[in-house]
Amino acid sequence: MKTENKLFSQGRIAVSLFFLTILAMFVINVVPVPNSAAYIQELSEPGAHLPDTLFYYDSHRLYDALISLGVPGREAYRAFLLTFDAVFPVLYSSALALSIWVLLRLAAPRSTYTAKLYFLPLLAGLFDYMENMSMLMILHYYPEHLVTWPTIAGCLTLAKWLISFISVMILAIAAILALWKKRGSTI
Repeated sequence: MKTENKLFSQGRIAVSLFFLTILAMFVINVVPVPNSAAYIQELSEPGAHLPDTLFYYDSHRLYDALISLGVPGREAYRAFLLTFDAVFPVLYSSALALSIWVLLRLAAPRSTYTAKLYFLPLLAGLFDYMENMSMLMILHYYPEHLVTWPTIAGCLTLAKWLISFISVMILAIAAILALWKKRGSTI
């Protein structure tokens, strides 16, 4: 009974973190407040992309993206990395990690292997922060074209997106398994 109460409490925290994540995504991407992605888009050339929203980029594509942001867009992007994107990775990775942990505990309470899968979203958040630091380094030296840092940033971006996608898939599977178990079915 005590474990069920703890899981219920942690589940409520996970749901709250998810709502905060969705709200943050809305503010970052839709509301043109200073330093948000929507604000940066308004300052930039039409069709400009923030590099960390791309699935992967090489040096050429990165510098094309930075050029299309323009001076005001790059300044706002730097501020975005130091404000919104300084908080968002911990928010989404915590929401995913706690949700996966709770659902896997409900679906497979005795499994020690599946219990560790909640670390994956935390790894995605870590890659996101490393990507942000790489991007800040690139912006610091811009317009100089660095050789190694864009490759590192592109690989970190790819890792962030792949691990985030895998984490969402694990979350969906864990939710299905937890619902299945709750209904008393066996697999």
